[in-house]
Amino acid sequence: MLEEMFSTDEVAKHLKVSKRTLLREVKEGKLEAIRVGKSLRFTLRAIEEYKEKQKFNPGDDIGEEDQDMEPAA
Repeated sequence: MLEEMFSTDEVAKHLKVSKRTLLREVKEGKLEAIRVGKSLRFTLRAIEEYKEKQKFNPGDDIGEEDQDMEPAA
């Protein structure tokens, strides 16, 4: 059975991250990608698995890296 595949641009836009961040996640083994020639492609299954692993649970330490946090008053 064939699975639909998505480009780096499409996945980065869907996840609302830069292409650089997306490629880093692939390089670190956090997101599975398939090489097609010089391009990377992503299956819906791989994207959904990645999103599931990234879920935040109440009480988890969000760390200093969260750039969306407002500065402390």
